[in-house]
Amino acid sequence: SDGMTFRGGIAGAGGLATGAACGFATSAAGVSALTVGTGDVQVSLSWDADSDVDVHVIDPAGEEIFYGHKTSASGGTLDLDSNAACTLDHKRNENITWPVGRAPQGTYIVRVDYWDACGVAATNFTVRIINGTEAQIVNGTFTGPGDGGGSRAGQTVATFVRATGPRVTQSLAEGPSAVDSTTKTRVRSAAP
Repeated sequence: SDGMTFRGGIAGAGGLATGAACGFATSAAGVSALTVGTGDVQVSLSWDADSDVDVHVIDPAGEEIFYGHKTSASGGTLDLDSNAACTLDHKRNENITWPVGRAPQGTYIVRVDYWDACGVAATNFTVRIINGTEAQIVNGTFTGPGDGGGSRAGQTVATFVRATGPRVTQSLAEGPSAVDSTTKTRVRSAAP
């Protein structure tokens, strides 16, 4: 075991008239809105501590969108990556979207990875999934040091099916397994 613990579950689901265009971050001054992308499919991750938590989405073609592969052939894009390698920006949000009309039909897999605790004891997170007019919320908690992430890292927290949109084939997914997921590096301080 990697010394990391995950607890989580689905908090609720239901219809939604429109997608949200912002995430929320806490700061010394309170809560502030962040402008992020929206679309037919939107997966937003937020958390409550200054740690590095990553959202990964595997699209119906099997292609993974995450910090090491930010845009997929199907149009999915990671447009916000927060606290990368414990370089704290205090936004505590990540967001992956597909533009209107581009989200392919099929099964999506949502994973959350505790890349690094950055010195905190525990991190609570919420994933908000928008699929057309449907919304799903998943909450969880991570403890432990984190796992350093990479392709296919983390815990699967949700899967969902999109019934409409372009059709894709697995051939789009041949490249991501070869993606260099080492683009995120740990920041270490030099010894005095």
